[in-house]
Amino acid sequence: MTNVLRLPTRPAGPAADPVAVRFTVGAAVARARETGALPAGSGQAAGYAGLVLADRDAAPVEAFDLTTGAVLGAERLTVVPHELLTRAGLVVLRYRAAGGPADAPALRLFRQALADAERDALGEAVRWCRRFLAGRRSAGQRLSAHPVVAHQMAGLVARAAALRQTDAAAALAEPAGRAWWVREVDGLARDLIRMAGGRSVLAGQMAQMRTALLYANRIYLDGAPCSD
Repeated sequence: MTNVLRLPTRPAGPAADPVAVRFTVGAAVARARETGALPAGSGQAAGYAGLVLADRDAAPVEAFDLTTGAVLGAERLTVVPHELLTRAGLVVLRYRAAGGPADAPALRLFRQALADAERDALGEAVRWCRRFLAGRRSAGQRLSAHPVVAHQMAGLVARAAALRQTDAAAALAEPAGRAWWVREVDGLARDLIRMAGGRSVLAGQMAQMRTALLYANRIYLDGAPCSD
């Protein structure tokens, strides 16, 4: 995919808001509570296979193990330093896992909540990118109207729509489906970085959103590693 910022551009107004595309784990946790995956009093985050991912500005005092149903107190959680995740506004914690069923209902419901939160974040990122490109110009022409850019943007819109229409519950029920989901989410996030160009590396922008999505999926979906 061509990096659109090879074309001469100039910024334009509020459409270039650099904090419009952030993914938070809290969004998935909130959805999981609505479905009952995380019961009341179960802590502020979810744990799976010995790892917990949480938003850095709301680091958990307690977490809920999705396979055993145990509530993990602060004394059982150890912060793992990770510079990339810190920049993305996240923190990862480790605990001694006690095992549990691979098909635990709470884990299944949390994965669905995570997928829904990811689709929302990517959909908003695509809309942001369209607004951003519409506010940039090259040789007097709106960048969003440039044929190459318009074609690439249409492809991203279509991919986001396809992800939205996917039966996530069915896809996430099997290892192959979870690996596919990880690749699709990461590929869309990576191409959004290319569309946003240099702006993507600003705080709260596309590059950090990709990091957050990638690690959330690696921890909770056990997907195949994604390319960098």
